Amino acid sequence: MPTHQYILTGALCALVAATGACKDEGPTKLFEEKGAWSLDKFDIGEGIENLDLQEREDQFLIYFDPETEIVAAASCIDSMGNMEISESLCDVQEFTCRCFHYTFEDDQMSWVEFTPELKASGAGTWVMPPDPPDPADEDGGGPKPGEAFGITLEAYPESNNTWRYSGLPFGLFSSNGVSSRYVFQVRGETAFTATGCLEICGATTAAPPEM
Repeated sequence: MPTHQYILTGALCALVAATGACKDEGPTKLFEEKGAWSLDKFDIGEGIENLDLQEREDQFLIYFDPETEIVAAASCIDSMGNMEISESLCDVQEFTCRCFHYTFEDDQMSWVEFTPELKASGAGTWVMPPDPPDPADEDGGGPKPGEAFGITLEAYPESNNTWRYSGLPFGLFSSNGVSSRYVFQVRGETAFTATGCLEICGATTAAPPEM
């Protein structure tokens, strides 16, 4: 398990610290985030649910590029312009994209949304992020686009390479920005390439080379 690796590395460094043999390898992480992840389960107020249409599988995705510290998010859009995770038919192979700078240490992430220079590329189109409701509104609040959004992560016990996120920025994958929860499972990098969101967000250093 990755956690055991970090504990072992720290112990070895402590043993040889006096010799200066260990270098600072940066913050520890709960897991290796690099690459594509697919939405597997979600809770947007009705309890934990699975995607209920086969057409929605691997159509709501995130991609981490640690070299640029960018996470790109892609949501399928249907022929009627719908991109909600419980409503989109995902019938036209088009995606909306949102872009974030991120940091990751231990079991904590911080995402900060940004506006990319490129607004459209192939199948993907950047969308203006919505502002969350007023904090006094019973439906939520949460940070606005451009403000840091904190996420706590934990292993999802029923599957390997699967992690639960305690919330996502408002509007992303139908999140209310406060209490929504999501479970993502690792996927091959090609699962994300077709969305066009890598190029839009500039998260391309770890993308597969073009053939």
